[in-house]
Amino acid sequence: MRNMRFIVWFLLATTFVGATDNGTISARRKRAASAFHDGVLIVHAVSRLNGAADGYRQDPYFYYFTGLENTIGALLAIDGKSGESWLFLPDHPPYQKRGLQPEVLPGADAAKRLGIDHVVDWSELDGFLSRQAGPGAHIYYAADVVEYPELPANLLSVKAPEAPLWIQGI
Repeated sequence: MRNMRFIVWFLLATTFVGATDNGTISARRKRAASAFHDGVLIVHAVSRLNGAADGYRQDPYFYYFTGLENTIGALLAIDGKSGESWLFLPDHPPYQKRGLQPEVLPGADAAKRLGIDHVVDWSELDGFLSRQAGPGAHIYYAADVVEYPELPANLLSVKAPEAPLWIQGI
């Protein structure tokens, strides 16, 4: 009987801790939306596994706003005007053929579990960005100051040559 009470207490405690984490992470996204009220903040998850590292390391900004530590290649967009958050997931999850199951799949269940307004496929990114385009619209992103440029200067965007390649395409 004593063990049963401990197990019930443990399960209840871990349930409430998870709810607190989602609330905290959701509050972070809301603060970001108010800070970037004139545009969209886009944060990119790490897109590759580093063979020389001792393990996979998620982008700290992506983890801070989502709590997802093993999602590869996703994009999080926080719309400052509406306060809504959008998680765009790759249509073909990386490394799935090698047995690595995605941490989250597009859909309403994932949105509810994560507390993110919309968890959708990458194919919806173009439509989202088209709706956001307009006079005075801004796209904000986190630049990695220690990263070396991936292309020569003549092939980079003239408007934002320091921007990572994934944002230059946008």
